[in-house]
Amino acid sequence: MNRPAQIALVLTVIAVVIAAAMLTLAAPRKQDRESLYLVGSLEDLVQGNYNGIATVGDVLSQGDIGLGTFDGLDGEMIVLDGTCYKARDDGIVQVISSDETTPFAQVSRFDIDGTIDLQGSLNMSSVKGLIEAALPSSGAFYLIKITGTFDNVTVRSVPKQAAPYPPLAEVIEKQTVFDYDGIDGILIGLWSPPDTSVLSSAELHFHFLSSDRTKGGHVLDANLTDLRAEWDLTSRYVVDLE
Repeated sequence: MNRPAQIALVLTVIAVVIAAAMLTLAAPRKQDRESLYLVGSLEDLVQGNYNGIATVGDVLSQGDIGLGTFDGLDGEMIVLDGTCYKARDDGIVQVISSDETTPFAQVSRFDIDGTIDLQGSLNMSSVKGLIEAALPSSGAFYLIKITGTFDNVTVRSVPKQAAPYPPLAEVIEKQTVFDYDGIDGILIGLWSPPDTSVLSSAELHFHFLSSDRTKGGHVLDANLTDLRAEWDLTSRYVVDLE
């Protein structure tokens, strides 16, 4: 092969490689539906590290359902169907923009891997017991959804803190509690294995959001009758600590 032909061949190969790379970059990224994405750690939160380290936009790029809080411990985060809500300490629930930040959040993408019938009139302790007994393994993470009309839901939120931040236990002493009877909504829960307690709230932890998106918070107690829990196992755990 003469030199002009060699040069033409090399240029052709380079053009093909560049075109393939451009197609790869342009192709939509496949969503990871089997990982739980964590911003921060529970240990940092307990110690009073409330400065946001990731944006809500970052969080929503990793999942469409989950729990958390906001910069300065400003209320309770509920992520549902790809929208981020804040349950404030005055009882107001608002949709949060993608540029607000969070020191702690846990999200995934929900696919129903199984269901659990919650038969009879149950309180939160009984609900947790039934769910924990029915999950196939205590060594994995699970997102839980319970949707319907609740006999009663008791939730809390906390006020935004200013630096220097007090420890979490002190903040909770100033929590605002709301009690709702006969309310339609959804409990969003996360089961975390006991040996991950430094990173995540061990075992079951629930937040609530009403169907009309006007009420919500961290669940202190709930009473329900004949509802069904849906669960999604997440087999991987992705942690973003800064």
